[in-house]
Amino acid sequence: MGGDKPARERDEVQLWREFGAELERLRGERGLSLRDLERQAQVSYTQLYTLEQGGRNKDDIWITPNPRDEQLTRIARALGVPVEQWFSKVGRYTDRPRTKAGRSGEGLRLAREDREWAEEILGLLQGIDERLQRLEKEAGIEPDVEPPKRKRGTAS
Repeated sequence: MGGDKPARERDEVQLWREFGAELERLRGERGLSLRDLERQAQVSYTQLYTLEQGGRNKDDIWITPNPRDEQLTRIARALGVPVEQWFSKVGRYTDRPRTKAGRSGEGLRLAREDREWAEEILGLLQGIDERLQRLEKEAGIEPDVEPPKRKRGTAS
């Protein structure tokens, strides 16, 4: 089990290096400098450079990037790449746990599983709303009408 960790670390390094090469290739095809992409995607030059390099070296230890989902989304949109495709390139929402930003869903198109879950929840909410409307009708309550407010000190 412990022997798997270096292999996984190598896989992670390789994944980010391949992603960085793809990012650099796409940026070059579109005639964008890092500064141009920085302005268009609103992602810092340093973050973009680190992504293109597949990480950075700190104290002789290679550190892979961990960009927020919203950053990946903005970069994908600036380059005209489908966001889902961009996430799959770095293993987001497939074989890796979500980051905090991923759980919050900031600036994201929902992953397929999330969309299915959201559709199920929406269906349940619609069913609840329909039942509520039926009950209101049976009780003679006008929809979207607030109940009368009581005056202080009066009993109902």
